[in-house]
Amino acid sequence: MHSASMAGNDKNKRMASCGSSKAAANHLIRNIAFDLGFKNIRVNGIAPGATRTDALGSMLNDDIEERMPAHTPIRRPGEPQDMANAALFLCFPAASWINGQIVTVSGGGVQELD
Repeated sequence: MHSASMAGNDKNKRMASCGSSKAAANHLIRNIAFDLGFKNIRVNGIAPGATRTDALGSMLNDDIEERMPAHTPIRRPGEPQDMANAALFLCFPAASWINGQIVTVSGGGVQELD
């Protein structure tokens, strides 16, 4: 299980460097899954949406924080436990056919707010 990023999946304002490096990490996950699949080793990634962490808090201003709930159908930011739950699911036998995937855990939201 690897930590991926929504920034690696699509364009975002002011995210060229970060988005490019995350896209490379996402591609690495898919390639490692391909290389190790014959050993029954599954490799997947979690791409978190806006998650209530110290890192997110350092990037927010009042305007963005106020607009965030409108960008996810669930109307709340993610919690670290939401990411952990998705990662745990991918480790269970019920997910044994999931390999080489980047699972977006975002409450159905979008990353770009502008």
